[in-house]
Amino acid sequence: MEGPIKVKILDQEYMLRSEDPSERVHKIAEYVNHKFEEITREGKGLTDKKMAILVAFNIASDYLQLQEKYRELLNMLEERSKALILRIEREVE
Repeated sequence: MEGPIKVKILDQEYMLRSEDPSERVHKIAEYVNHKFEEITREGKGLTDKKMAILVAFNIASDYLQLQEKYRELLNMLEERSKALILRIEREVE
């Protein structure tokens, strides 16, 4: 594990410890900042707590969509692999 990694989120600096490499931690911080910027543009006047909840909700939504796409891709690969195996077996016989 690397030492503490300094990131800036909403103009606040944070020292984080992570199993991830510092490049990934910085990329995550950029993503979180981007989400905060999106919410700030759309929801002016929100309290910090409501903004944080909306950001967390948006990030969770992105995550679940990616999980769904991942499962669909795995299913597609599995189906194609089975079809290829059957085709190869037919050709070999």
